Amino acid sequence: MSSDTAKENASVVDSSVTEWKHEMANSDGLESPSSKGNEDRYPFGAEKAGYDRVGNSFINKRGKLYNTRYFIIKSLNHRNIQLSIEKGIWATQVMNEPILEEAFHNSGKVILIFSVNMSGFFQGYAQMMSSVGWRRDNIWSQGGGKSNCWGHSFKVTWLQLNDLPFQKTLHLKNPLNDYKPVKISRDCQELPEDIGEALCEMIDGEGNVNGALKMYHFLSSWKVMTIVKSICWFNMTLYCNRSLIYF
Repeated sequence: MSSDTAKENASVVDSSVTEWKHEMANSDGLESPSSKGNEDRYPFGAEKAGYDRVGNSFINKRGKLYNTRYFIIKSLNHRNIQLSIEKGIWATQVMNEPILEEAFHNSGKVILIFSVNMSGFFQGYAQMMSSVGWRRDNIWSQGGGKSNCWGHSFKVTWLQLNDLPFQKTLHLKNPLNDYKPVKISRDCQELPEDIGEALCEMIDGEGNVNGALKMYHFLSSWKVMTIVKSICWFNMTLYCNRSLIYF
Protein backbone atom coordinates (compact mmCIF):
# COMPACT_ATOMS: atom_id res chain seq x y z
CA MET A 1 0.00 0.00 0.00
CA SER A 2 1.61 3.31 -1.13
CA SER A 3 1.64 6.55 0.85
CA ASP A 4 -0.89 7.97 -1.62
CA THR A 5 -3.19 5.01 -0.99
CA ALA A 6 -2.83 5.45 2.77
CA LYS A 7 -3.73 9.12 2.43
CA GLU A 8 -6.76 8.21 0.32
CA ASN A 9 -7.90 5.72 2.97
CA ALA A 10 -7.43 8.36 5.65
CA SER A 11 -9.52 10.79 3.61
CA VAL A 12 -12.23 8.16 3.16
CA VAL A 13 -12.31 7.56 6.93
CA ASP A 14 -12.64 11.27 7.60
CA SER A 15 -15.44 11.75 5.05
CA SER A 16 -17.21 8.56 6.16
CA VAL A 17 -17.38 9.56 9.80
CA THR A 18 -18.53 13.09 8.86
CA GLU A 19 -21.30 11.71 6.65
CA TRP A 20 -22.31 9.17 9.32
CA LYS A 21 -22.54 11.83 12.03
CA HIS A 22 -24.60 14.06 9.72
CA GLU A 23 -27.06 11.25 9.04
CA MET A 24 -27.26 10.42 12.76
CA ALA A 25 -28.01 14.07 13.57
CA ASN A 26 -30.81 14.16 11.01
CA SER A 27 -32.34 10.81 11.96
CA ASP A 28 -35.96 11.14 13.04
CA GLY A 29 -36.84 10.17 16.59
CA LEU A 30 -33.31 9.75 17.98
CA GLU A 31 -32.41 11.28 21.32
CA SER A 32 -28.99 12.66 22.16
CA PRO A 33 -27.12 10.45 24.62
CA SER A 34 -26.46 13.53 26.71
CA SER A 35 -30.11 14.59 26.86
CA LYS A 36 -30.68 12.49 29.99
CA GLY A 37 -28.47 11.69 32.93
CA ASN A 38 -26.98 8.23 33.13
CA GLU A 39 -28.55 7.66 36.51
CA ASP A 40 -32.13 7.75 35.18
CA ARG A 41 -31.62 6.35 31.68
CA TYR A 42 -32.68 2.83 32.70
CA PRO A 43 -34.12 3.15 36.22
CA PHE A 44 -36.27 0.02 36.31
CA GLY A 45 -34.68 -2.41 33.89
CA ALA A 46 -34.43 -2.97 30.19
CA GLU A 47 -38.13 -3.54 29.64
CA LYS A 48 -39.16 -0.37 31.47
CA ALA A 49 -36.62 1.53 29.37
CA GLY A 50 -38.29 0.26 26.23
CA TYR A 51 -35.88 -2.50 25.22
CA ASP A 52 -38.36 -5.30 24.62
CA ARG A 53 -37.10 -8.04 22.33
CA VAL A 54 -39.16 -8.80 19.22
CA GLY A 55 -37.50 -11.75 17.55
CA ASN A 56 -33.94 -10.49 17.40
CA SER A 57 -34.79 -6.81 16.97
CA PHE A 58 -35.18 -4.13 19.61
CA ILE A 59 -37.89 -1.49 19.54
CA ASN A 60 -38.37 1.66 21.58
CA LYS A 61 -41.49 2.59 23.51
CA ARG A 62 -43.04 4.12 20.41
CA GLY A 63 -42.65 0.83 18.55
CA LYS A 64 -40.10 2.21 16.10
CA LEU A 65 -37.22 0.03 14.94
CA TYR A 66 -33.84 1.49 15.74
CA ASN A 67 -32.02 3.07 12.84
CA THR A 68 -28.60 1.99 14.10
CA ARG A 69 -27.49 -1.14 15.96
CA TYR A 70 -24.25 -1.25 17.95
CA PHE A 71 -22.14 -4.29 18.82
CA ILE A 72 -18.94 -4.78 20.80
CA ILE A 73 -16.42 -6.79 18.78
CA LYS A 74 -13.53 -8.52 20.55
CA SER A 75 -10.31 -8.96 18.60
CA LEU A 76 -7.67 -11.47 19.66
CA ASN A 77 -4.87 -9.04 18.87
CA HIS A 78 -3.95 -5.75 17.22
CA ARG A 79 -2.75 -7.49 14.07
CA ASN A 80 -6.29 -8.55 13.15
CA ILE A 81 -7.44 -4.94 13.43
CA GLN A 82 -4.56 -3.91 11.17
CA LEU A 83 -5.67 -6.51 8.64
CA SER A 84 -9.26 -5.29 8.85
CA ILE A 85 -8.24 -1.69 8.17
CA GLU A 86 -5.95 -2.67 5.31
CA LYS A 87 -8.39 -5.02 3.55
CA GLY A 88 -11.74 -3.49 4.53
CA ILE A 89 -13.18 -6.77 5.83
CA TRP A 90 -13.91 -8.56 9.10
CA ALA A 91 -14.92 -12.07 10.11
CA THR A 92 -16.54 -13.02 13.39
CA GLN A 93 -16.99 -16.39 15.03
CA VAL A 94 -19.45 -18.63 13.22
CA MET A 95 -21.87 -18.61 16.13
CA ASN A 96 -22.11 -14.80 15.92
CA GLU A 97 -22.79 -14.61 12.19
CA PRO A 98 -26.62 -14.91 12.46
CA ILE A 99 -26.67 -12.05 15.00
CA LEU A 100 -24.86 -9.62 12.72
CA GLU A 101 -26.68 -10.88 9.64
CA GLU A 102 -30.07 -10.21 11.24
CA ALA A 103 -29.00 -6.76 12.39
CA PHE A 104 -27.66 -5.85 8.95
CA HIS A 105 -30.94 -6.72 7.22
CA ASN A 106 -33.25 -5.20 9.84
CA SER A 107 -31.68 -1.85 10.67
CA GLY A 108 -30.35 1.18 8.89
CA LYS A 109 -26.76 0.78 10.04
CA VAL A 110 -24.67 -1.67 12.05
CA ILE A 111 -21.74 -0.17 13.95
CA LEU A 112 -19.01 -2.46 15.30
CA ILE A 113 -16.99 -1.14 18.26
CA PHE A 114 -13.66 -2.93 18.56
CA SER A 115 -11.65 -3.90 21.63
CA VAL A 116 -8.50 -6.04 21.64
CA ASN A 117 -8.55 -8.74 24.31
CA MET A 118 -6.66 -7.83 27.49
CA SER A 119 -5.78 -4.37 26.14
CA GLY A 120 -7.91 -2.31 28.52
CA PHE A 121 -8.99 -0.09 25.61
CA PHE A 122 -11.55 0.34 22.87
CA GLN A 123 -9.57 0.86 19.68
CA GLY A 124 -12.20 2.37 17.37
CA TYR A 125 -15.32 1.53 15.40
CA ALA A 126 -16.37 0.55 11.89
CA GLN A 127 -19.61 0.20 9.93
CA MET A 128 -20.74 -3.16 8.58
CA MET A 129 -21.13 -2.62 4.82
CA SER A 130 -22.29 -6.01 3.54
CA SER A 131 -24.06 -9.12 4.71
CA VAL A 132 -22.00 -12.11 5.80
CA GLY A 133 -20.76 -13.74 2.61
CA TRP A 134 -19.68 -17.23 1.57
CA ARG A 135 -15.97 -16.53 1.37
CA ARG A 136 -13.53 -17.47 4.10
CA ASP A 137 -10.27 -15.52 4.29
CA ASN A 138 -7.62 -17.52 6.10
CA ILE A 139 -5.65 -14.46 7.12
CA TRP A 140 -6.61 -13.86 10.73
CA SER A 141 -3.97 -14.31 13.38
CA GLN A 142 -4.79 -16.35 16.46
CA GLY A 143 -1.63 -15.28 18.24
CA GLY A 144 1.72 -16.98 18.54
CA GLY A 145 2.22 -16.77 14.79
CA LYS A 146 -0.66 -19.14 14.08
CA SER A 147 -3.46 -18.50 11.62
CA ASN A 148 -7.06 -19.41 12.24
CA CYS A 149 -9.88 -19.60 9.72
CA TRP A 150 -12.80 -17.80 11.32
CA GLY A 151 -16.24 -17.40 9.83
CA HIS A 152 -17.16 -15.85 6.51
CA SER A 153 -15.88 -12.40 5.60
CA PHE A 154 -18.00 -9.28 5.26
CA LYS A 155 -17.09 -5.74 4.25
CA VAL A 156 -16.52 -2.98 6.79
CA THR A 157 -15.65 0.71 6.57
CA TRP A 158 -13.57 2.06 9.44
CA LEU A 159 -14.94 5.33 10.79
CA GLN A 160 -12.64 6.04 13.73
CA LEU A 161 -9.38 4.77 15.18
CA ASN A 162 -8.61 6.03 18.68
CA ASP A 163 -7.63 4.33 21.94
CA LEU A 164 -10.26 4.91 24.63
CA PRO A 165 -9.31 3.57 28.11
CA PHE A 166 -11.91 1.40 29.81
CA GLN A 167 -11.63 3.56 32.94
CA LYS A 168 -13.27 6.46 31.11
CA THR A 169 -16.34 4.39 30.22
CA LEU A 170 -17.31 3.05 33.65
CA HIS A 171 -20.43 5.26 33.75
CA LEU A 172 -21.82 3.54 30.63
CA LYS A 173 -23.88 0.53 31.70
CA ASN A 174 -25.51 -1.94 29.34
CA PRO A 175 -29.10 -2.95 30.25
CA LEU A 176 -28.87 -5.72 27.64
CA ASN A 177 -26.07 -7.28 29.69
CA ASP A 178 -27.38 -7.05 33.27
CA TYR A 179 -26.30 -3.40 33.58
CA LYS A 180 -22.65 -4.32 33.51
CA PRO A 181 -20.17 -1.65 32.37
CA VAL A 182 -19.69 -1.71 28.61
CA LYS A 183 -16.07 -2.76 29.12
CA ILE A 184 -17.41 -6.13 30.33
CA SER A 185 -18.72 -7.49 27.06
CA ARG A 186 -18.45 -10.76 25.22
CA ASP A 187 -17.77 -10.84 21.50
CA CYS A 188 -20.78 -9.50 19.56
CA GLN A 189 -22.52 -8.10 22.64
CA GLU A 190 -25.20 -5.64 21.56
CA LEU A 191 -25.53 -2.16 23.08
CA PRO A 192 -28.67 -0.01 23.19
CA GLU A 193 -28.59 2.72 20.59
CA ASP A 194 -27.98 5.63 22.96
CA ILE A 195 -25.23 3.79 24.85
CA GLY A 196 -23.54 2.79 21.60
CA GLU A 197 -23.73 6.33 20.27
CA ALA A 198 -22.31 7.73 23.51
CA LEU A 199 -19.42 5.25 23.41
CA CYS A 200 -18.61 6.20 19.80
CA GLU A 201 -18.65 9.89 20.73
CA MET A 202 -16.15 9.19 23.50
CA ILE A 203 -13.89 7.38 21.04
CA ASP A 204 -14.21 10.36 18.68
CA GLY A 205 -13.11 12.76 21.38
CA GLU A 206 -10.15 10.74 22.61
CA GLY A 207 -6.65 11.95 21.81
CA ASN A 208 -5.22 15.10 20.31
CA VAL A 209 -4.54 13.56 16.90
CA ASN A 210 -7.25 13.83 14.26
CA GLY A 211 -8.78 10.43 13.54
CA ALA A 212 -8.03 10.56 9.82
CA LEU A 213 -4.42 11.59 10.45
CA LYS A 214 -4.04 8.82 13.01
CA MET A 215 -5.41 6.32 10.51
CA TYR A 216 -2.85 7.55 7.96
CA HIS A 217 0.02 7.03 10.42
CA PHE A 218 -1.39 3.62 11.32
CA LEU A 219 -1.45 2.51 7.68
CA SER A 220 1.98 4.01 7.03
CA SER A 221 3.44 2.09 9.98
CA TRP A 222 1.83 -1.09 8.67
CA LYS A 223 3.47 -0.52 5.29
CA VAL A 224 6.88 0.11 6.87
CA MET A 225 6.63 -3.07 8.94
CA THR A 226 5.74 -5.07 5.83
CA ILE A 227 8.75 -3.69 3.94
CA VAL A 228 11.13 -4.37 6.84
CA LYS A 229 9.90 -7.96 7.13
CA SER A 230 10.35 -8.46 3.39
CA ILE A 231 13.92 -7.13 3.51
CA CYS A 232 14.78 -9.36 6.47
CA TRP A 233 13.33 -12.40 4.70
CA PHE A 234 15.28 -11.59 1.52
CA ASN A 235 18.57 -11.14 3.40
CA MET A 236 18.06 -14.37 5.30
CA THR A 237 17.31 -16.27 2.09
CA LEU A 238 20.38 -14.78 0.40
CA TYR A 239 22.57 -15.71 3.37
CA CYS A 240 21.29 -19.30 3.39
CA ASN A 241 21.86 -19.68 -0.35
CA ARG A 242 25.42 -18.41 -0.06
CA SER A 243 26.09 -20.77 2.83
CA LEU A 244 24.90 -23.73 0.75
CA ILE A 245 27.15 -22.71 -2.16
CA TYR A 246 30.23 -22.45 0.03
CA PHE A 247 29.36 -25.70 1.75
